[in-house]
Amino acid sequence: MIEKARFSGAITRSTSTKQRYLRRVETLLNAAARELRRSEENLDQAVASISPIQLVEWLIRRKPGWTSSTWRQYKASTMYYLEQHLDKDPAYGQALNALMEITSFGCLPRRAGGTSARKAKQIREDHHKRLVLRLRNMRGAWGPRAALMFEASVCAGLRPSEWEQAQLVPGRGLRVKNAKATNGRANGEYRIIPLAPEEETVVGRNIKEIASWMQTDGRRFHVYHAMTSLAIYRVVSREFRKMKEQRRRYTLYTARHQFCANMKNLHDPEGVAELMGHGSIETAGHHYGRRSHGWLKYKVQRKRGATPAQAAAGSQE
Repeated sequence: MIEKARFSGAITRSTSTKQRYLRRVETLLNAAARELRRSEENLDQAVASISPIQLVEWLIRRKPGWTSSTWRQYKASTMYYLEQHLDKDPAYGQALNALMEITSFGCLPRRAGGTSARKAKQIREDHHKRLVLRLRNMRGAWGPRAALMFEASVCAGLRPSEWEQAQLVPGRGLRVKNAKATNGRANGEYRIIPLAPEEETVVGRNIKEIASWMQTDGRRFHVYHAMTSLAIYRVVSREFRKMKEQRRRYTLYTARHQFCANMKNLHDPEGVAELMGHGSIETAGHHYGRRSHGWLKYKVQRKRGATPAQAAAGSQE
């Protein structure tokens, strides 16, 4: 029998992550029930009759048809579900032990050209200006909002979801609540991003625009994120057709990649990780924009040997 103390406190999960795990397990249970139920059972009865070990065995049988990324998500969700029932029945502990031993070996290879692979990890400076101009000239409010959010993201490098709680701190810069602050994935709960005066102006306008929109009728940030992303998608599909043919596209996350590429010209790996909100220097080093993709003004400052403080001040000259 497995002890609950072995799991409690070992991993911290946000409330939204727990809810997402439970929704995912509900979907998995329904899928398993459809395959395993007897002819006389309805779906609810079939779900209720699935034992913990049956669920784990079903997952293992299905594993060869999933990519390793999908398997990790399903495994993490199911482990959380089983952990919540350890006091209910020893079978949950047995199933949890069995699932913990199963790795992603034997999963489908990652598909080339997946969603992440199609997102551009840098944007040329002339393309940036063109994209922002086209967004500003779109009909309606979402184009200009998307232009402002993209510009601000190049200045500060935030994950799109982090804009909801970002705050300007006079004399210090932008205070950001790290979106991935659990389990050592970030360098703390918050980070501070120094900004040059003109960057602070752009970032401040973006924060005010988001706050103003959300204050109306209790609107949610995820809608704001979705609509600005859609505006960028529409402009990119129309204005950058060659990129579309190459199965690469600019997204809001491209701005974060470009920020990283620019900062790699001004900071050492530890400094870049701190600005990006990463717990490891390897993340930015291997998965984000390359230093060679940094914009010219940052490369010039690097060659001049500018300190980070001088670089921040001079990036807007």
